[in-house]
Amino acid sequence: MDDSVGLTDISQFSWVLWAAGIAISTFLFCLGSYAFLNSMRKRTGGFLYKLFYISARKSSTDAMQFGGLPLAIGLIMVWILFGRFGASLFSQDSSFSTIFFHAIIPGTLITIYGYFDDKFELRPIIKLLTQFIVVTVYALFTSRTLYPEFSSVSFLIVSFFGLGVINGKNLLDGLDTLTIKLSLVSYMHFVILGLFFHIPTVTAVALISVAPLFAFYFFNREPAKIHLGEIGGTFIGLSLIVLSSLLHRGIIVAHSATMAQATLFALIPLSLPMAELSISFLRRMVNGRSPFSGDKFHVHHILRNYWKWSASKVATVMALVYLCITVISLACSFLIHPLGGYIAKVLLLGGAYFYVGRKYWFGKNKLDFSAKSLFHFIRKKDVMILETAIIDEFKISLVENPEVEIHEEDENSENTTKKVS
Repeated sequence: MDDSVGLTDISQFSWVLWAAGIAISTFLFCLGSYAFLNSMRKRTGGFLYKLFYISARKSSTDAMQFGGLPLAIGLIMVWILFGRFGASLFSQDSSFSTIFFHAIIPGTLITIYGYFDDKFELRPIIKLLTQFIVVTVYALFTSRTLYPEFSSVSFLIVSFFGLGVINGKNLLDGLDTLTIKLSLVSYMHFVILGLFFHIPTVTAVALISVAPLFAFYFFNREPAKIHLGEIGGTFIGLSLIVLSSLLHRGIIVAHSATMAQATLFALIPLSLPMAELSISFLRRMVNGRSPFSGDKFHVHHILRNYWKWSASKVATVMALVYLCITVISLACSFLIHPLGGYIAKVLLLGGAYFYVGRKYWFGKNKLDFSAKSLFHFIRKKDVMILETAIIDEFKISLVENPEVEIHEEDENSENTTKKVS
């Protein structure tokens, strides 16, 4: 009898049991935390109420923010455990532990700034600056670990996709259970890739990351009692970046793959938030608007407001379509080439978005793509800076609107006519 086989079976059983225990513990912790937050909705005062209750400003169901707080705390604890014990238990490269520890500081920063944004609604520039700091810190820490020979390239890739995924996940957090169902597909994508490349750490962490979503579902299903808030969408985006980093490193170490192949496999699961952000920017620019201005023409808003679907139906259909696109992308990646899988996913996502939104996206004020028009679009307008030394006098004149006067005269004459009659 071969003893090595028995030892391998015992080792596999150990990490599965260990991962299952962490998943159950994370689920119970998040479930209890959400129940506690939900109890704050029934209070009217007190220290805990002031600390944890934040009304969702745009909610029509008296829901509250802060759903991302238990999720963030739960996943940070998972990263600490895997960083401390995962390398030895899963027999993986020690760089895995390094990646986990590098994610803890950015994750903590997201939790802190997300709390203040949910509570006080920070300015967009503050949010963008904080996200930039978070992503830069993670990219600086992780780039040398991912690929030491090309750390500068790794830094640029992680920074670019980090900002895109974090903001894209926030844009997808617009309806009850939408983030849960779409994120579930993304995590399952990592599970399949972890199994295919025999990287148990990626498989285990992706499965455990689903546990907070299952706990959150009971409080976010329509009509929602709790929303994720700024912490939730941003932190899920960071967790996808961490899984992408682990997958990238695991493929290189375990299979001696090239950087290009490993990078493509690692970036494919990030396609949805990147597509959401890119299409939103292009849609606004085509209509002559700032790419950073908000609107209600995301696909989930169109399905909800114009197609009159329920929030639950929108979330389910979008998740199923995304699942089908993911399966096709995986097939192309394994049977053809990872580049084929990436192209297939991007084209299919773009096609699905265009099919739903083409009727509502293009208004009358489309952007002319001539060189002159583009120059006028990007140039700052209606702003003139004058030195105080050249200004002798400054006056403000209030000019009456003749249209208002005419309108008032018409109303007065109508009232007089009525009285006479």
